[in-house]
Amino acid sequence: MPISNRLIPGFCAAMAMLFAAQVGRAQNAGELISSTAAHQVGLERMWSTALRVDPARGRVQSIRFHANLVLAQTSLGIVQAIDAETGRTYWSTEVGSANLETTPPGINDKYVSVTNGSTLYVLARPTGAILFQQRLGGAPSAGSATSDHDALVPLSNGILEAYKLDRTRPVDQIPQRYSGTGAATTAPIIVGNRALWSSHQGYIYSREIAKTILQFRFSLDDKVDAAPAFLSPFVYGASRGGRVYAVDDARGVEVWQFPTENSISEPIITIDGKLLVITEAAQMFRLDPRVGTQIWFAPNVSKFLSASAGRLYVLDPQGRVNVLDAASGSRLAVLSSRGTFDVPTVNMETDRIYLCDSTGLIQCLRELQQVQPLRHVRGYAIPPVKKPGEAPAAEGAAPAEGAAPAAPAAPGAAANPFGS
Repeated sequence: MPISNRLIPGFCAAMAMLFAAQVGRAQNAGELISSTAAHQVGLERMWSTALRVDPARGRVQSIRFHANLVLAQTSLGIVQAIDAETGRTYWSTEVGSANLETTPPGINDKYVSVTNGSTLYVLARPTGAILFQQRLGGAPSAGSATSDHDALVPLSNGILEAYKLDRTRPVDQIPQRYSGTGAATTAPIIVGNRALWSSHQGYIYSREIAKTILQFRFSLDDKVDAAPAFLSPFVYGASRGGRVYAVDDARGVEVWQFPTENSISEPIITIDGKLLVITEAAQMFRLDPRVGTQIWFAPNVSKFLSASAGRLYVLDPQGRVNVLDAASGSRLAVLSSRGTFDVPTVNMETDRIYLCDSTGLIQCLRELQQVQPLRHVRGYAIPPVKKPGEAPAAEGAAPAEGAAPAAPAAPGAAANPFGS
């Protein structure tokens, strides 16, 4: 659309320079993955875009994924929704004040919930329009979660508040409050009609939403910074003491525990029946989710990015994208890049790889020829351990793996299937 002659030329030039400087800073900080480098490890870049953030004043703080939507949140109170397959921006909404802390948003098929300061904002997912705002009972300690009917916000005093999303009566503005010992350090996770969350003081909680009765409270050996994970019939938790726990989802009792010997704060990954744990010593363990035995061990892994049918994509401590074999943990390739991808982009929804830096450059990679995204199974039901004389597990169940502990995998043991 041509610019009107009645617009002030100086103003237009200034805005164009500001936008160009913003994009330039973002690209210099993150740098685009070159086509050559991507192809060498069997990948291609689908798209890249600059998010709405002024690097001189703020930064991108979180990236969330839900049903073909990427949701970015900045320190200046901006929430931006983009198409996960094209990078096209659907909407961008500013909530609250840029001077107040904004926490990572929660999202479902209809709503987006986000807190700014001590206020909860609920947005329409299709348009980003603010539907209502609600004063909270205290300061949030972590991001919100959005179930089918409620927005759940953990507070710094240990209370979890649940606010109705569909409001038809004045009483719907009154939250349901659930108490806990210590503040949650991550957003709750939603499993059906239940909320699971962990407190920094070392507990995992499970509670049915809109009911006052606690399903269970499980105590770990040390403080907790990692969010719990769910893989039916177990809930998984990890402590700063380095232990991974499997808890019976119905009774809240320990089923097994696995010592990694190093503190854990990264999210526990449960994807397509796999259980992956990353320690602060940059170690990745794949465990048998049923009995807690080690399937493999991979060193020099600091963050999980995504997974395809046979590969895992992770970051090493130097910030480089590494390709691991999902079956053995061996390192297949390292993507050459000078980028700084310092915004966590854990994608357990699809096989797409998203890389984002805090100044706003986000780019999406996919495996060559993988035109349609591979969608992962969450909440996978794992079969029980087979006892002598029992019939084999039903067809379609998760594969039986890791019957005995495995020795650490030697890095680079497998040949590179992508070629040079």
